[in-house]
Amino acid sequence: MNGNKTPKDSVRDSRRYGNTSHNFFFIKPEDNTSAEDLASKLMKMECIKEVNIKSGTLGYNVTAIFSDDSYSKVESKIPKIVGPSYGKFVSAAMIQRVLK
Repeated sequence: MNGNKTPKDSVRDSRRYGNTSHNFFFIKPEDNTSAEDLASKLMKMECIKEVNIKSGTLGYNVTAIFSDDSYSKVESKIPKIVGPSYGKFVSAAMIQRVLK
């Protein structure tokens, strides 16, 4: 891989290969949860190709790269697969709908 790539190049590469990056959050997870376990659960989904998780004071910020599956289709599956111990699932699409 070329070390001189910019973030815009990465976005173009993702789109070229049919993958799209999406953000979502898990707010107020239980104390016994971990980013590693969350990543493992998400990676079990066939449509998720890559996961990057940041832990924060309110929960987890997740960036995931999906295959061609529609975001709404994947969005509805994520809370069921992860389970309630990771807290309230909030997608960037949900936030956009509220802000309209």
